[in-house]
Amino acid sequence: MEILTKQDLIDFKKDFITEFKTIINSKPALPAVLKSGQVRGILGCSDSKLTQIRNAGLLPFTQVMGTYYYKLDDVNKLIGGN
Repeated sequence: MEILTKQDLIDFKKDFITEFKTIINSKPALPAVLKSGQVRGILGCSDSKLTQIRNAGLLPFTQVMGTYYYKLDDVNKLIGGN
């Protein structure tokens, strides 16, 4: 049986807070499949402009029950970010 000391708890607290801050401050990764609103945010365009891009065949998409989905790779290719 091991006994925890006050210093053990202080060290644990410091490590926990450091790790927690790292997790909170990390930028979340974008999912591989994006909805229209996410794509508009990345491209900085309006809904009608995204519709024009989609209709021109510049950005492949999949439609499921009225919701458009786009692959992140295709969005990156469109903006030249690979």
